[in-house]
Formats: sequence, C-alpha cells, structure tokens
Amino acid sequence: MYATGTGGTLEQNSWAPATGWSGWTNLGGSLIAESPSALRDPATGNLEVYAVTSSGKLRQAAWHPAAGWRTANLGGNLAGL
Repeated sequence: MYATGTGGTLEQNSWAPATGWSGWTNLGGSLIAESPSALRDPATGNLEVYAVTSSGKLRQAAWHPAAGWRTANLGGNLAGL
C-alpha cells in the first residue's frame, strides 16, 4: 500500500501473511496529495510507483528484487492534474 505522508513523502506499508502489516516506511520525496499510483510491470515483474511532486514533475520509484528501490524523475509539468 502506498500513500502520501503528512510531510508530502511517499509512504509504504506492506502485508505478509506470516507477520501481518509491516508498518509505514518513509520512501522520501515531496509529493502532492493526489499521488501516488502503484502498478506491477508484467514485462519485468517489478513494482512501480508513480507520483507527482510538489513542483509538478512526474516521479517513478521502481522496486527491483536484486537492487531495492530505484527512483527516476520523469519530468513534465503536471501541477494542474
């Protein structure tokens, strides 16, 4: 589960059947309240989260099992969305 934290950061909370909810983890960033959206890329199997930053740029965070989280600024001017 992904959400925008009170400070505008990307927050993650995950579920594991054996242990339950992990608790919220701060993944950083400076997002607007309408963000984020998560999806699984069927081509790679990676989890990807997309969000709009407070400056209107599209940002991607992708989970790679071997490398952890990687982020990319995809640019744009999306403040009006």
